[in-house]
Amino acid sequence: MDVEKLKNNLKNAQLCLGLVEETIPKFIKTKPAPITFISFDLDYYTSTVQAMKVLEADQSLLIPRIHCYVVDITGFTFSEFTKGA
Repeated sequence: MDVEKLKNNLKNAQLCLGLVEETIPKFIKTKPAPITFISFDLDYYTSTVQAMKVLEADQSLLIPRIHCYVVDITGFTFSEFTKGA
């Protein structure tokens, strides 16, 4: 990935690269606009748990209900409750 090219193309977003346990606290310290959506696309349980700490941020940085999308949830569409759906 060409990081500089990507950063130069961002207009209303910021690219935060690094370990989740380091980048989440740094992100929160920037006091971003209220968080309304989070996509968790992490490959390990431990990094997902670290990323979810963003939900422990000051309430002024979070809307009351945040839509979260979690990638790779095994069996999400395969259960006795989704048969025939």
